[in-house]
Amino acid sequence: MPQFIEVMEAGPLAAQSAEQAKGSVGMGLLEFAIDDFDGDQVFLQDGYTAVIEEVAKDLVAADLIQLSAEVQQVDWSEKPIRVKTSQGTYTADEVVCTLPLGVLQHHTPAQYSDSTSTLFQPVLPTDKSESIQRLGFGTLDKIMLVYHKPWWTEEPYTSIFKHAVVDRPLEMGTEEDVGLVEREQTSLDSFMGFTEELPGIAIREDGSNSTGPRLLSLVNLQTLTDQPALSCFVSCSNAVQVEAMTDDQAGALVHRALTQWLGREVPTPSAVHVSRWASDEYSRGSYSHMIKGLSETRHREAFQKPIRGAEGATLRFAGEHTSRNHFATVHGALISGWREADDILKHLEPS
Repeated sequence: MPQFIEVMEAGPLAAQSAEQAKGSVGMGLLEFAIDDFDGDQVFLQDGYTAVIEEVAKDLVAADLIQLSAEVQQVDWSEKPIRVKTSQGTYTADEVVCTLPLGVLQHHTPAQYSDSTSTLFQPVLPTDKSESIQRLGFGTLDKIMLVYHKPWWTEEPYTSIFKHAVVDRPLEMGTEEDVGLVEREQTSLDSFMGFTEELPGIAIREDGSNSTGPRLLSLVNLQTLTDQPALSCFVSCSNAVQVEAMTDDQAGALVHRALTQWLGREVPTPSAVHVSRWASDEYSRGSYSHMIKGLSETRHREAFQKPIRGAEGATLRFAGEHTSRNHFATVHGALISGWREADDILKHLEPS
């Protein structure tokens, strides 16, 4: 269920994409398709830190990873490529850029032929600059509320959740369609309801958008981490609104929504934490998406073509935004790294 909630929360990105369309390029469903991937969906109790530490342990032991080194410029005008950072300059014949798309967009001029970019010198070729600007980069944040105990597993809340009442159905049509909807709640893994405090986006059958109350989705972290906590998802403009709030203000918003849904005051969280991906200057968002009328699969594929500089110096790109079929996923980012590593090994092999 947590995976379903996260996929559903990505839905507003599609609605936002339609409103942001800047061109008239025709697109089919294949442009938005993400291939299925074998294997189970998993939740990492300790986050991705443990995975990164395991993968990078040999590099760390060899002191090959430089932390807290902000990249200021990548000069690929000659061999070796010079990467200037806040901690000094590094050189290499092969460089793989894994900066998030949001960071690339921030440092790439909107006009592809503009030469004012300072991140890459010389400026990137047109196919790369165009891809950076034409792909979408959205934000999905979480408001995590920590409690002294999991109150939602106790009465009277369990009885309320057993037959959860939603005061507005997901599919809103005519006025007669709007009313009370009662459904059996089979699990407390997650639950949802509407709030008037954030504007929502609804996608009609004809593809057009309408505004209305925001559907808030919450995941019960107690069942996943054994911690008395709830995680609330917000995306797109709602995420930007929440990031402008303090943690306490964001927690109070969710608290009011829970109280309204359940018809009684619920316990106050002991702590609130908000992820702020859009505000993070080293992320500037969460993951990429297609923009209707603007993005095409060729824009992702363009990243897979290395830039050959002077004397064979090579600048490459990896990350979820460079994946043709698995963008916006962790495995897509991982596979893109393997792709570039394999190509580097082939390129360095003596002929």
